[in-house]
Amino acid sequence: MKEKCLKKLEETFNNYLNDKCNNDDTIIINLLSEIIVVEKEYLDGEKLFNQLKENYFENDDTTSSFVMGLYNYDNNTIETYIDIYLEQVYESELNDDDINNKIIKLNDLLININPEYAIVIEKKLNEINK
Repeated sequence: MKEKCLKKLEETFNNYLNDKCNNDDTIIINLLSEIIVVEKEYLDGEKLFNQLKENYFENDDTTSSFVMGLYNYDNNTIETYIDIYLEQVYESELNDDDINNKIIKLNDLLININPEYAIVIEKKLNEINK
């Protein structure tokens, strides 16, 4: 599974490097760039994979499953992504305006996949703010 995942990431990243991203590539790059460092000069598919693994997951299989879930717009994976994103936002030392701007950005990213994710985000925010 890791090989398939790395191949997908490499294809997406090559499209990104060559400014040939399709809509799915753009969505994946935008999602990943919000939770890991995505810079054209320094990265490739394997480095993206390793960043995800080091920062959020315990092993290659879990990381591969997450990445492939993003590509498939799997609901459970998107919810995991939302959790990761919100955790980062609330752990950082941002003021309320910056937090709100990050939430708006998350909403905008996920609406491109499915507008119903706005409801999921709202529920998760309500849980956090209890």
